[in-house]
Amino acid sequence: MADPQTFLYIKPDYDDEAIKYLVLTEPIRDYAQSIGYQVVDLEGDSTNPATVYKAITDYDPYIIFTSGHGCTHISTSQDYNDLFWVSPGCGEHPTYSDSITMLKDRITYVLSCYCGESLVPAIVDAGGMSATGFTDEFTWVVDTDHPPEEDPYALTFFDCPNFFMTSILDGVPLSECHTRTVQRYNILIQTWRRWINENPNATSTAISRAYLTVSLLEHDRSIMRTVGDGFELVEPPLPEGKSPLGLVGVATLGAIGLKILS
Repeated sequence: MADPQTFLYIKPDYDDEAIKYLVLTEPIRDYAQSIGYQVVDLEGDSTNPATVYKAITDYDPYIIFTSGHGCTHISTSQDYNDLFWVSPGCGEHPTYSDSITMLKDRITYVLSCYCGESLVPAIVDAGGMSATGFTDEFTWVVDTDHPPEEDPYALTFFDCPNFFMTSILDGVPLSECHTRTVQRYNILIQTWRRWINENPNATSTAISRAYLTVSLLEHDRSIMRTVGDGFELVEPPLPEGKSPLGLVGVATLGAIGLKILS
């Protein structure tokens, strides 16, 4: 049985404009440490598949957070290595076919594009306690004049994955973690709408980013999927024609990478 007080944190950090924003998930790791979890902290080159699999075997974590580029069946780690996958790898370095069975009896959160489509349910089908991910591109707005830690737009988008994870670490029931995170998205959306209304004299760039932030928060909320033993939670899709993808200032954790279209 997995150790309920052990948390595995996986964060690649190679030279990639989207990957550098994963620094904004570090509050998850820090929170786990602050409330007494044994945290297995794998970052950078330590997120290669062999090291991750050994950490799962050696430390037997009950809760796993992993991040990086992905597709429907695969979540990758450092330098696009396939980490967890359910079909022949789509990354540059396909790896072990038993990667999913290692997640049996564990709670897994996958912060990668598209993994909610096939990988997330496959994790649970293979015996995972639960899995959460996104069924489309996970998106966020960036202001490249600021580093990620000081970018108010990027910080907004990582707030909800961080909130979901800290709720899990606090022992909140899985279905309630999902519901509370949807509510968190709603609060952030309303906050940015209020900012738009209260700042009519802001620069056109700031107002455009704020409108895009609202649209992309709605998008990310609509693609969050949590699957567990006997339950599945997925949000209603956005109305047809409402998808904000392809607009300016969008960074994604999928095949496209960082997109700043001007």
